[in-house]
Amino acid sequence: FLKLNIIMKNFLKNVLSSAVGVILAGFMFVASMIILIIIGSLISKLFDNTHKIEPNSIIKLKFDYAITDKPNSDPFTNFNPLSGELKPNNSKHLYKILHAIDLATNNKNIDGIILDLTDFQSPGQASIKEIRNALKMFKEKNKFIYSYGDYFGKSAYYLASIADSIFMYPTGAMELSGLSSTTPFFTE
Repeated sequence: FLKLNIIMKNFLKNVLSSAVGVILAGFMFVASMIILIIIGSLISKLFDNTHKIEPNSIIKLKFDYAITDKPNSDPFTNFNPLSGELKPNNSKHLYKILHAIDLATNNKNIDGIILDLTDFQSPGQASIKEIRNALKMFKEKNKFIYSYGDYFGKSAYYLASIADSIFMYPTGAMELSGLSSTTPFFTE
């Protein structure tokens, strides 16, 4: 009986140690697979050529979104409590646009910019002037800018005026009221 007890203890000890070994080997296998996947994805990102800009490229800037002075990180910006819908926040902040134009200015593979001013939402004169100044720096590098729109208001035309050529939809319209106006006051 004592010998059987010792044999059972050794048997249970061997079974438990084998089970723990199998479990540890499984964890090590899963961990090594995860590490290999991470290393493989990092290596593929390093040698990924899909984000390379080809020579003689043209950038299209479409200004059909609101331009803000700072990033808007409020997730409930476009939440409508009556309908329960949460529309995506499509606004861009000014410095992101200026940075994109600056990157295009210093990239030798980019030859020009097309400004698509269809559905242009004016951010204000100061922001438009900053964008226009960045585009002016772009042109000083002997690069071209073309502008297109179906309607040019004062702000859109001011931004488009930096372009080498301005194109308008044939049945488009243009507001020619000037950047400022005053109304004379006559007494009697």
